[in-house]
Amino acid sequence: MEKNIIPICFAIDDAYTPFLAVALQSLIDNASKEYNYCIKVLHTNVKEEHMKQIKKYENEYVNIEFVDLNKQLLFRKSKRQIIYKRLLYKYNIF
Repeated sequence: MEKNIIPICFAIDDAYTPFLAVALQSLIDNASKEYNYCIKVLHTNVKEEHMKQIKKYENEYVNIEFVDLNKQLLFRKSKRQIIYKRLLYKYNIF
């Protein structure tokens, strides 16, 4: 029997990785094993070492995927604009 999936989305930069770690630990401590948790972390400029530390929170029912927004930004008149609808649909977040 396949478990139901609960999608969760975070948006961070490198300075917020400690807070993400706290949120993930809380989620794991309180998660039901009856569900799978699909966590998407939308980020800009998160160091590889911090991503590896966050990935350690994965287990059999928690999956964590990092999405680099720097690769998804559109440039118009030297201003970056994020097209949220495009990102949300592309990565099936909601």
